[in-house]
Amino acid sequence: WKADTSRADEQISDSTPESVTLRFISKDRGADEHSVPILRVQGLTVDSTNLHVPSLEVYAGDRIGVRGRSGIGKTQLLRALARLDPISSNVRNDTANRYNMMSLDGQSWEEIPPVNWRNRITWVSQDRPTISGTPRAFYEQLSKYQSRRLQKEDHECSNHLTPMEIAREWNLPDKAWDQPWADVSGGEAQRLSLAIALSIRPTVLL
Repeated sequence: WKADTSRADEQISDSTPESVTLRFISKDRGADEHSVPILRVQGLTVDSTNLHVPSLEVYAGDRIGVRGRSGIGKTQLLRALARLDPISSNVRNDTANRYNMMSLDGQSWEEIPPVNWRNRITWVSQDRPTISGTPRAFYEQLSKYQSRRLQKEDHECSNHLTPMEIAREWNLPDKAWDQPWADVSGGEAQRLSLAIALSIRPTVLL
């Protein structure tokens, strides 16, 4: 990530001297522009690691890099933000702190069903999907879920791109969509996964 960021690096603490660092590249916001964070995190602990997030705010237009040594818990942190891994409050037995631990557009994470949260905050693994079938079949199955249908209806009035259209911009051949996941290359699998995620139009892409 570039060093000339508009926000200073923020550090996520770990029980060891090493840490995970977030590097921000933020959209310039004028002095008169009222900006509210899309995602706010306060006092979060990733249960599967020793990582703690004292405070984090993500605004529209932000690009954030997560840096740290291998095995420190960068992936677990992203999975926790997508509510795929267990999380807890840094302050034990504090109901109010747990309620305010994460919020999306000002709404507490405890008020948003996990499936709706993941529609808005989507995580794409760095690893190849281990599911059977083809990328096209996976996308078609995904589109059948009620939460995805409702989201698609909201976007039909706009110029909504399919994952196939997105992938063509990355020079991914159309035939890749009809090959088993196991038969596409690692780079193709990553682009296929990203195209599907972007077509869902999440508010935050991890």
